[in-house]
Amino acid sequence: MEPLFKDAQRLLTEARNQREALEASGALASAATASLRAAFSSNVEELAGLSTSLAALLRSTPAARREHSRRQLRRLDGDVADLRESYRRVAARAAAAAGEEDMRAELLQRRGGSGAVGGVGGGAGAAGGSRTRGDAAVTMEMGMDHERGALDRSEGATDALLATGRGALEALIAQRQRLKGTRRRVLDAAHALGVSQKLIARIERRDRMDALLVYAGIGVTVLLVILLWWWKRS
Repeated sequence: MEPLFKDAQRLLTEARNQREALEASGALASAATASLRAAFSSNVEELAGLSTSLAALLRSTPAARREHSRRQLRRLDGDVADLRESYRRVAARAAAAAGEEDMRAELLQRRGGSGAVGGVGGGAGAAGGSRTRGDAAVTMEMGMDHERGALDRSEGATDALLATGRGALEALIAQRQRLKGTRRRVLDAAHALGVSQKLIARIERRDRMDALLVYAGIGVTVLLVILLWWWKRS
């Protein structure tokens, strides 16, 4: 399994570098970033396939190394999930950027067509109508910028909530593993000591018998003291 884990580490490094390059790039709708996104997606899917293969091989791993391999595989699954979420965000940003480019081109085309009509007419009314349509296009673009900013802020808040939830889930998983390890060590210690349910029951019965003997002795002593006191008085 070690060669597969080494391949996974190499792919993780490449995917993380590609993610950083994509997040630092402003032109997500360009052809250069499109090829980078494709390479990033390919690496993420290859990592997912490696994770599946490692999970299948884990059953045949020797018991001495199985727990270590299981921890490595768990970390790999977490990294793959994180990279997939990053790719989803990058793809969504790229789609939004492409839509903005198309809308901006359409607005510019409409503005150019309005100017041409005004030039042909040559009248003051046509020029005033062209200016009105141009102002309306600018106002529409400003409204779209404002809406885009609100969507970006909402996406940032959602990502923060997802990161918080992911951190809490990872902490719970780690705590569960620690508790399972503690339980396993306790059971191993009990097995090593040879403690059985039968022996424990015998010890408990002996404790109860000793307690009854002590209480009986106390009762007999008190009764003797009372009899001596009564005899002296009489």
